[in-house]
Amino acid sequence: MELETFNEGINLVAEKVGTDAEAGTLLVGAHFDTVKDSPGADDNASAVAALLEIARLFGSQTNPRSLRLVFFDQEEQGLLGSLIHVANSADPASIRGAIILEMLGYTCDTPGCQRYPENLPFELPAIAAILSASSAI
Repeated sequence: MELETFNEGINLVAEKVGTDAEAGTLLVGAHFDTVKDSPGADDNASAVAALLEIARLFGSQTNPRSLRLVFFDQEEQGLLGSLIHVANSADPASIRGAIILEMLGYTCDTPGCQRYPENLPFELPAIAAILSASSAI
């Protein structure tokens, strides 16, 4: 377990080293901050809960690839924690993939029913409908 401190923020990093260094690392992350007037239980606590469950499920398993779990701070201030983590990574080329968890387990199809921070340039239900209809999913 490692604390990655920067300015007024702290990232929490946990890594389960794999059995094959050549297999690289899978990074799974979640942001743990929120902003006023947003649904903090969904944005971002739901992702933190999922990341904790991933830690529980994979903590005792042995895998060829390393698993790095990162709880990022200061997403709402411009992804600062994420940017700091990438900038401080000793070997960014070893990261074979990254999954960043965000606002899990909630949906609503009615326009205007989802609350999210101001100034986002799109409506979430409309984007979800486009993605659902896409063959890329």
